[in-house]
Amino acid sequence: SRSKVIIATCLRGSERMPIEATLAGLIFITNDCDNSKDVRDFPLPREHIFNERNKLVDIVQNVLDNFEEEQAKLDNFRSMYKNFGHLTMIEDTKQFYKAAVFA
Repeated sequence: SRSKVIIATCLRGSERMPIEATLAGLIFITNDCDNSKDVRDFPLPREHIFNERNKLVDIVQNVLDNFEEEQAKLDNFRSMYKNFGHLTMIEDTKQFYKAAVFA
């Protein structure tokens, strides 16, 4: 059998885990601690993030019961990373330097 879900908590600089899991076809579930709050870096569906209101067991059950629908919610996430390349990294770097203030 093949895994469908990865669960991790309190992402601290662990951005590779949700990216690699999603690109591999898994659904990444985490809590709302640290990095997972930033939807720009972690464009995960909010319903895949557990907290006091959204219980982990309920999220996992929903994901397993509705795997294809939940998987489709990650299409934009996968597309974003599949389209990255050296030209997009150059452009991102230019934008960073324009926006950054260096002392």
